Amino acid sequence: MPVERWLKADNTTIRGQIGQPVTTANFRDDVDANGVIAKGDALQVKTDKGKRFP
Repeated sequence: MPVERWLKADNTTIRGQIGQPVTTANFRDDVDANGVIAKGDALQVKTDKGKRFP
């Protein structure tokens, strides 16, 4: 099974959706699962770039 890691492209995708409500198409971008894609989600991915995620 491949190891999933946060990549720079993930951060770019999330930053492009800041302020958007969570949908079935973008729910993975809501890192803190609060129902809104926010700057905090992008910052978390930037901080964790290269690390594994569950």
